[in-house]
Amino acid sequence: MLHKISPEGTSAFGMRHAIKFTLIFISVFVLLMLFISVMSGGKNNVLFILLGRIHWFLLIVLFIVVARWVQGRNLAEAIVFEVTPQYVAKGIQTDKLNVGNQIGMNKEARYGTNANQMIPYDQIASITISDNSIKIRSRNYSFWTSNGQIEIPKEVNNFAALKSHFVNLKRERGIA
Repeated sequence: MLHKISPEGTSAFGMRHAIKFTLIFISVFVLLMLFISVMSGGKNNVLFILLGRIHWFLLIVLFIVVARWVQGRNLAEAIVFEVTPQYVAKGIQTDKLNVGNQIGMNKEARYGTNANQMIPYDQIASITISDNSIKIRSRNYSFWTSNGQIEIPKEVNNFAALKSHFVNLKRERGIA
């Protein structure tokens, strides 16, 4: 059975992706500024320079949030999940992607990441069910490329039914 992210859920899905990316960006930026401050021996206090330019930093962060939100919404409209009695699959309809996401898909293909994935039930190593998502990992999951993992967000149609399906699957097959 095919499942898509509901039209009402695309904004929430996009915002969750934007916030996650922005928190990573801010963390890396602050760590970089602290590193530069420590390595300069306190002669050039980067933190004071940053505070003097905080309005530019906030403007850049706002731009990143809006850009990632738009990209996340577009990605949410293109994702399709398929759950059958034999496997679970995630596919991306590339004809629905905007230019930015298409460039990202090409980059992912070059570096070994596969956005379209299928995991047969006999290859599932773990199923993690939370209020926000269902994460299915196969035995050949790769942390570096995220190959072998399908994450079904809560914004998908019939999330409650999918949640109960995977709870039953965990129980029947003894999956962790």
